[in-house]
Amino acid sequence: MKLSILSAVVTISAVTLPAFASTDILDSLKSQGVSVEAMSDEALSEARGAAYTLLTSQPLPSATHGLTVHMVKWKKFGSTSDYLNYNYVGNYQLSDNHSNPFYAVYNGFAYHVAGDQWAADDITAGSGWTAANAYIKEEHYQILNYPSDTATIYGLRSTSWNRPISTFSW
Repeated sequence: MKLSILSAVVTISAVTLPAFASTDILDSLKSQGVSVEAMSDEALSEARGAAYTLLTSQPLPSATHGLTVHMVKWKKFGSTSDYLNYNYVGNYQLSDNHSNPFYAVYNGFAYHVAGDQWAADDITAGSGWTAANAYIKEEHYQILNYPSDTATIYGLRSTSWNRPISTFSW
């Protein structure tokens, strides 16, 4: 009995299966008659909500010098795109403009900026917040003149939740 089971296992393992892993997804879709067009990095970022929106007149970040990271933690219920389903944990200063300038790229140009990043931790248990588990939910910057660090009337914002632009704590 043991010999017949062993020979069956050996026979099954000798069967070759067709390999589909080498087929490129785009080529596969094209071969099926699907019209496929590769998106540029900018178009892909805009489609997934990561592209910056240019703000004019009143950018209104909470920080006008340096970069402030606001730490938020998901309450483990409700939509992750609703800011009210997050607890505000606190904030810290990531950089100041003079010793470590921060830049954001918009339409192929790097701009010297100051402002806010909202970092969400959806993983850490309890009320703790861990930077290693955090990801950026929102970036909200004011464009600065370089090297004087004086504010312009322009800002940049990229967001993946519904936080009103004027709300900094709740």
